[in-house]
Amino acid sequence: MTNPYARPRLIEFHEQPYTPPAIRRPVQDMLTFAWTHRVWPLQHTSPAVLAGQVLERVLRRIGGKQGEEDKVAVVDFCSGAGGPIPTIERVVNAHRSAKNLPATPFILTDIHPHPAAWSNLRHSAAALDYVPRSVDATRAERELVGIAGKADDASRHFRTFFLAFHHFDEKGAQAVIRDAMENADGIGYVVKYLASLAESELQSQGKMPTGGRSWVWEQGREAHTMGMGKMYYIVGRRADV
Repeated sequence: MTNPYARPRLIEFHEQPYTPPAIRRPVQDMLTFAWTHRVWPLQHTSPAVLAGQVLERVLRRIGGKQGEEDKVAVVDFCSGAGGPIPTIERVVNAHRSAKNLPATPFILTDIHPHPAAWSNLRHSAAALDYVPRSVDATRAERELVGIAGKADDASRHFRTFFLAFHHFDEKGAQAVIRDAMENADGIGYVVKYLASLAESELQSQGKMPTGGRSWVWEQGREAHTMGMGKMYYIVGRRADV
């Protein structure tokens, strides 16, 4: 299957290997601030809160049968120092708490882990945990939930990429989606045509996504900044739940 076009990739100066930490860290802090804070009066809520509301709806679908929605964990990739995940975790689990449901576990991972920063976050939220070793998003085993010590809390997991999916080139992005289809129960937020390519490649190898059928893909958008800012999302999940 031929790509319809080459997915554009922009260079982020602060993420280049030659960028000194004294510049990189303040830029990362600024991006996290923009994700997690509301700019009044242009925003009715922060982008992270909006993302949390979308994620909560998706998790309910992946949970499947009534009473099993508490068995899904969120595994975040390329988490950096944490980014918007603490805010998103609060949004999701505040909603669940209001319904007397147990908290959804959130697990931070990165190819260059940040255990010191993640440990501090874990102390502030019981549902947050992390995998202390390096995790490659293109080859991530299903047992990540158990490695983080949350195996008793979840039997399924949904993979997220906040502020991260653009890091991968065409080949890497397909590998990330293909690995999720083999070892996870859902993924967001990705590029739709790359998802189709990844599934075609999987099937050409005589394999099927988890669940034994083609995944269900959904997309949508939510306004976060008046007149100009929209959050676009594409999520995939097993078809048998």
